Amino acid sequence: MENYLIEILTYCLENDCSFRSEFSLLLQLDLPEEGVRVSSQYIADTSGRPDIVIETEGKIILIECKVESSENPKQLSNYSEYLRKSNSHQDKEKHLIYLTKYFDPKELSDGDGLKFKQLRWHEIFTLICEEHQQITQELKKLLKAHGMEDPKNFSIEDLLALKTISSTISKMDEVLAYFSKILNDEFKGCSTYSSRSSKLAENGYSNYVSLKNDSIEYWLSIGFYWWEDIWDNPQVGIIISVPTKAYKIEDNFKEFKSLSQQTGWIQFERGDHRICYVKPLSTFLDSKTNDHFTEIKGFLEGGLETVKELRRTSPLAFKKT
Repeated sequence: MENYLIEILTYCLENDCSFRSEFSLLLQLDLPEEGVRVSSQYIADTSGRPDIVIETEGKIILIECKVESSENPKQLSNYSEYLRKSNSHQDKEKHLIYLTKYFDPKELSDGDGLKFKQLRWHEIFTLICEEHQQITQELKKLLKAHGMEDPKNFSIEDLLALKTISSTISKMDEVLAYFSKILNDEFKGCSTYSSRSSKLAENGYSNYVSLKNDSIEYWLSIGFYWWEDIWDNPQVGIIISVPTKAYKIEDNFKEFKSLSQQTGWIQFERGDHRICYVKPLSTFLDSKTNDHFTEIKGFLEGGLETVKELRRTSPLAFKKT
């Protein structure tokens, strides 16, 4: 859904001049009526692929959009660095926009001609009026259908979730505490206990470690994930997250490309390229032993053993950053 929403927003910004004019006022920018180029999935060298890019003769605007997910590690800082150092944009006004569904405050310093601004999808919703084109009206309907007209309001689902949130987090913590030591012992690092809560904003709760294959940084995580754009039900498992551009180069990450051929492993793109060993949490509710902790632990240990075997044959692909 996120990619679909981004493509519609891109089209509206490119073709609906009235909407683009209102959008530029929201950003406190002065965009001309003509000579504006809008594109999606722009390649920013090795820094990644910002979702939307708006270019004029004197300005470049990178827009990173999030719906249910949140910022990938160092994503905004990489885009910032790209804008500051890019020779092709040296004489242009540089703007970086972070557009999110949820409250996700970021600290990114202005300077070197770069200006950073955060927006929420509900601001886009409010911006759209009857004067705008039909496709822009459809964008407004889509935003409302996915609860982005005013996310500050509480729902019945929110209140019910609050009643069980402490118990649910405690159960997840028990599983993750067991694997914290394993990640430290096997991969020489593990995220802190407090960092788990930072993943809640992107619909996950996990331990993770930053590793390098050659000079390319990637992430190995173990935990719980409820990505509604990918799965209908919450999952538990292991996810390896690799920068998509780097993964697509034929000679890169050959060791990991074989993982998706093994039983239980899948792959897809969600921001980064994800190689996953996951199972719906609901499958453990039917456990004959009635011991969810032991069964989940056994499942994760099985997937981790596959990763460790891969490391034994390709140790240089698992260097600690």
